[in-house]
Amino acid sequence: MSYFDEFAQETVSEEQVVSAQITADVEGYDPVWDLELLRNVTIQETAEGMIEIDRLFQAGRYEEAWHIAVELERKLAQVAQLTEDKQMEEDVGLMQRYQQTLADALRQTT
Repeated sequence: MSYFDEFAQETVSEEQVVSAQITADVEGYDPVWDLELLRNVTIQETAEGMIEIDRLFQAGRYEEAWHIAVELERKLAQVAQLTEDKQMEEDVGLMQRYQQTLADALRQTT
């Protein structure tokens, strides 16, 4: 590996032998075991879910949108508890407000 060290103003090179073993036994492997990765995946899923909720809301499919909001709230709460991420805790509240809005819309149509 070679890179330019901005602080030292010089090129640094490092060589090391690395070995890896390929295995076909990946059963039970969870790619999001790392909390930071799980947090980032949850943020991405939440963004995609909010887009889907909006699409369903615009189509008048409030119950389907509500179910997505419930699932997103569950995931966000779980990850917020594991990571102690304050923004995710706030997002749990956002999903609860989404659910209330969708429930109100559903009641108005029935």
